[in-house]
Parts: sequence; structure tokens; C-alpha cells
Amino acid sequence: MLRPKGSAAKARETLFKTKNLRITWIFRIFARNYANHKTMKRTIRYIFALTGLLLTLNCTLRAAEWIDVTDLYLKNPNFTSNSNSGWTMEGYAGSTACNYGCQEFWQGYWNFYQTMSLPNGHYRISVYGYHRPEANSNNEVENYNNGNGTEVTSYLYANNDDTPLVNIYSNSLSTNLYNGCWRYYNRNTGNQAYYPNTMETASYCFGQGMYYNELETDVTDGTLTVGIRNEYYVANNWSIFTNWKLEWYGDKVLVESITFPTRTIQLVEGEKRQLTPIIEPADATLPKLSWRSASTG
Repeated sequence: MLRPKGSAAKARETLFKTKNLRITWIFRIFARNYANHKTMKRTIRYIFALTGLLLTLNCTLRAAEWIDVTDLYLKNPNFTSNSNSGWTMEGYAGSTACNYGCQEFWQGYWNFYQTMSLPNGHYRISVYGYHRPEANSNNEVENYNNGNGTEVTSYLYANNDDTPLVNIYSNSLSTNLYNGCWRYYNRNTGNQAYYPNTMETASYCFGQGMYYNELETDVTDGTLTVGIRNEYYVANNWSIFTNWKLEWYGDKVLVESITFPTRTIQLVEGEKRQLTPIIEPADATLPKLSWRSASTG
């Protein structure tokens, strides 16, 4: 597979030159052999074959991909400083704590969400989290392992699409981490496992890549609402989650230039000045700029 080097514009320029060179060479062969019927037929076949190759190459250079746009549209995806600002909470629960970089809902029903404006297209939302349908018990673990676990009623959703959060019993730990886990033990087999039972142990599990959830959806009206909801109250039910991520599926348009209205400014002590850069092209996929400045005096 050919892999372009350098900028996207340079890759397109290289492809254009390559196509012109090959097509020119083909038609030279065609003109030189027009009197030879068999050679001409082979040349025509070659033209069609090469045209298909060039079309394939062009598609490869512009292949769609998942592009992380979390920072552009999603507010506070990791509950920074143990705050759930940017999100809306509805419903009732015995606990709605935000701690250890996680948001939890315990013993209740809830809807936790945010709505954003963004371009139409195909999106994927993901989050680390789980749902415990009711109080921990050996029967719950064994029923889950046998495919007969209590129904998960907490859903990850994006507009009209949704999917159940993974069950807490889908992962386990081998030790009683932070002394904050619930222990499952089977006296007949001697099997045992530990499951997170505090926000701290849940946060550790998410950091290890456990309890991953994802959902794809199409945006057609420039608006996307994402969240987690549970409509049924069950004693000791529990949902906890963190580390949201939003991705868009499409062709990445790279930033080609960044310019400022002025190259130098003079400031007096305490003065502030806002500079707005011009990013080209205007439809760049990730038109985000960050920089640092420091005094060298």
C-alpha cells in the first residue's frame, strides 16, 4: 500500500503528477501501436486496469477514519476537580456523588446528560462505566455467569439510540483493592472474585480499561444529546461512570496555515490583549490552537 508523506496538499500534488505521467505514457503506447489490433486491445485493457488502480489509490489517500472531537464539543468529559458542571441531572437517587473523577447514582432513577450543537454526520460516544441491577449476592453473580442475570436498566444513549451499560459482574479483581470490594465466594468450588464496591475501586477499574461502553449514532439536525439514564428504581441499584469520548467518522481536513493579524504587540504590565488567529482552511477538522508564552527577561 502506498503511504503519502508530508502534507495532504503535497500528497495530492504527487498523486496528480503520477497520474499525468502514467496516462501520458499510456497514450504514447496507444499512438505507437494503433495499427496493431492485438496490441491496441491490450493497451485499452491496461488503461482500464490502471484507471481502477488510480481510483483505488485516491480512495486510500482519503479513507475515512474515527476522529476524536471530544474537546471541541463535549463539556467536562472526565469530571475534572470532581465537578459535574456542564451536565444536567434529573430524577432521584440516594447518592448522586461526583468523586474520584467519577459520577455515581445509587438507589434510584436518573437521567444524566448534555446537549451540544455540531455538524451533521456519524458519531461514536464512549464511556467507562457499569450498572449493578440490585444488591450484591452470590446468586446474582452465578445467575449472570449462567446468562440469567438481572436485567440492566441503565442505558448509555445518544439521541434516539441506546445500549445497556455493561454489568458490574462482567469484570472482576483478584484482590480486595483498597479494602473496598465485595467478595464473591463459592463454597462448593472454592472460586472467588472481588467486585468494586466504592467509587475509589470503580475509578481504579476504569483506569485499567475495564467496563468500556460505546454507541454509534447519526446526527441529522445539528444537535446531539448524550447521557446515561435509568428509569426504574430498584433497591441498591448503582451506576457509576467517567471518561467520556466523542468521535466523528469522516475524512480529516488538515490545518494548512495559521496566521495572526499582527506579528508583534507591545504590552504594559497588567495589560491583556486577545489575539484571534486565522486558521485555513476554514473547514479544518480540528481547528484548535494552543500555545505557551514565558518571560525570558
